[in-house]
Amino acid sequence: DTLGVIAFDSAFQWVVPPTKLHGPDDVKRAQDRIATIKSGGGTSILPPLAAAFEAAASTDAPLKHIILLTDGESNDRGYEDLLARMAPAQITLSTLAIGSDADTRLLTSLAHLGGGRYYFTERSTQIPRIASKETTILTRNAVVEGHVAAVVADPSPILRSVSGDLPPLSGYVATTRKDRAITALETERGHPLLAHWQYGLGRVVAWTSDAQQGWTSQWAKWPAAAEFWSQAVRWALPAPVQANFQPSAQIGTDGRQVRLAVQALSDDGRFADLQDTRATIVSPDGSARQINLLQEGPGAYGVTTEVTAPGEYRVLFQQGLREEVAAFSAPDAIELHSVGTNTALLNQLSGESGGRALSDPSDLRPGNGPGPAIELWPWVLLLALLMLPLDVYLRRRA
Repeated sequence: DTLGVIAFDSAFQWVVPPTKLHGPDDVKRAQDRIATIKSGGGTSILPPLAAAFEAAASTDAPLKHIILLTDGESNDRGYEDLLARMAPAQITLSTLAIGSDADTRLLTSLAHLGGGRYYFTERSTQIPRIASKETTILTRNAVVEGHVAAVVADPSPILRSVSGDLPPLSGYVATTRKDRAITALETERGHPLLAHWQYGLGRVVAWTSDAQQGWTSQWAKWPAAAEFWSQAVRWALPAPVQANFQPSAQIGTDGRQVRLAVQALSDDGRFADLQDTRATIVSPDGSARQINLLQEGPGAYGVTTEVTAPGEYRVLFQQGLREEVAAFSAPDAIELHSVGTNTALLNQLSGESGGRALSDPSDLRPGNGPGPAIELWPWVLLLALLMLPLDVYLRRRA
């Protein structure tokens, strides 16, 4: 394998020039050089990306791939021409956005046009795991063909009332298990076939083979196929809401204020007025609190409250015998969307503005600046005394 690493901010440099890794010693030397990378100010992506392309194009490796990691935004132009040159050279590009300040739209577009994958993380500790996953995807043949037996793995509502032997498949796309996902079906090799999980307030179902033809020609003839697919789709759909009792839970722009509301009708179609309406909020830690909703209009009830912790909340609305569940997600604080202090940028700002870095709050005491200390209180007192007669004069005129 050949490895090259470029560090960049407003400029770039080769930290690890393109080097063939023959053994553990070569890997250790590359790791030591990577550990010397320090954060800096500014972001210019196109020049280092072009340098990486030139280096990859000059090698004779059968697989050539570039991974772009950045936490900033770049104003460069000309990516289309560079990506158009990558395709004929059989060089692919994946991108990783780190933190909320990264240009996610640009990185998504680069990964799409570069034939790779786009990743996003707000935690620097996840970078090695993402890099390892990307390497695994690149170096394996994901398509598995042949006689494949489907095996029941985890208990799943999608497989409810589905009995008997499952028909075989003739191929699938190999994947790995996802954390906190339920793997309902898998192959004899342990690769997931059918998995589902909760994603925020929604649900996801993943099937790694064909749906009707090709690899699933025998599966399509299976008598229980229609029931299987209908249960998979039904599980992913939201639960139906009563037409005469419609709740809503909306998070405010500050991420902490929540608006709870209900529109209610009685059985005869009239507005359900003067009803005891309550909402029970279940926090991410499992604790619950109940609040009353006040009537705000014909059949309309609402209240505004606050939540203190980020995470997913569930709300149970009750009015007499009627109940409905809603949910909302409170984001974490914007101050936490960071992977560390950009010390290099702070030093650059202080240096260019004629200031200096303060490492201790005591450095802010008077007399520590580059110029002489000036006491302002005598001047402020003199100004107040001069303004006093004017104030008296204006009051008497009024």
